[in-house]
Amino acid sequence: MEDNQEKAIWRIVLEGVEEDEDDDLELIFTDTSNLLGEPTIERNFIDSVIIKTAKFDHYSLFKNLKKIISDTNEDVTNLAIWVLLGVVAENQQKVGFILGALPDGNIHIVAAWPNSFIDQLRSDPKLLEEVLERFSEDPDFWLQVDLIVGYS
Repeated sequence: MEDNQEKAIWRIVLEGVEEDEDDDLELIFTDTSNLLGEPTIERNFIDSVIIKTAKFDHYSLFKNLKKIISDTNEDVTNLAIWVLLGVVAENQQKVGFILGALPDGNIHIVAAWPNSFIDQLRSDPKLLEEVLERFSEDPDFWLQVDLIVGYS
């Protein structure tokens, strides 16, 4: 159940196959700071997922991130940001994160997706660490994993 406070959202636009915008995909993520504080992970997490894109067919690396609009409506497309999306093999549940590089080399977990997953995180904040660990340590847990790079 949603409370009455307004959620801070991030918008991600992924470039479709066609040149026009007809097949672009927009995803709405919820900022995690009000929910989880300012969670961070080590940089080697991203490296681990990238290595898996070379080892496993169901792990993919894309560079089709067209636009990132922050929770303050600022275009942050050119910052060091990744979008990590996964589909759980057992039940096809979708989960996703916006991850941003910090000056100290760590990665900030900026936002999560979809709302059903946000609700689960509200109920069980420890779920965040468990899900992230599965991306890097348990490839069989996932039906599909997509890492989208947000900078050149």
